[in-house]
Amino acid sequence: MNPLIIKAKLLNRMSKEIVEVEKRVHPLQEAVSGITIKSPEDFTIAVELGGQLKTAQKFITTKKELLTKPLNEALKNARDMFRPFETSLENLEKMLKGKMLDFKAEEDKKRIALENRVEKGTMKQETATVKVQEMTQKTERSETGAKATETFRLEYNVVDKSQIPLQFLVPDMVAIKQSFREGNPVAGVEVKKVASISL
Repeated sequence: MNPLIIKAKLLNRMSKEIVEVEKRVHPLQEAVSGITIKSPEDFTIAVELGGQLKTAQKFITTKKELLTKPLNEALKNARDMFRPFETSLENLEKMLKGKMLDFKAEEDKKRIALENRVEKGTMKQETATVKVQEMTQKTERSETGAKATETFRLEYNVVDKSQIPLQFLVPDMVAIKQSFREGNPVAGVEVKKVASISL
């Protein structure tokens, strides 16, 4: 079937669904905007309105999923179809980069050996400088324009937590909440009761 026809049918179906949804939502917008709660009876009316809101939300979710579930399934299938190739290329890239870094590590060893020869006096500084410059080129380009750039990043590893200043430590809120639930308050933490209403 022609993609333009499929798109037109989908848009037509969406328009019909939106009309139905608007019919449900509009009266609720007016009711919630206009309600004033000043008595227990008003509160009961608000509870009923909350129930209607939840029903409308379920109705909208059902209507939405009539359209989105087939689209999501098609999207998932398309992603699954290409995933093995993407994964294969990612693994190949990692393997290639590993081999390139191994080569660069060997070049570094050679550079250090050249520097040692200069220090021992078995090689002239000028000769070593030329050879080191050839080895330390950061960006390599092929004839087709492909390039590889060697970059360095700093890696930070904690070697002794006890020496880290307090300002860099983050409290573990999950563990703190669990401790309170078990009846063990945590010093420096206060518990506040915050009200909310669920419908």
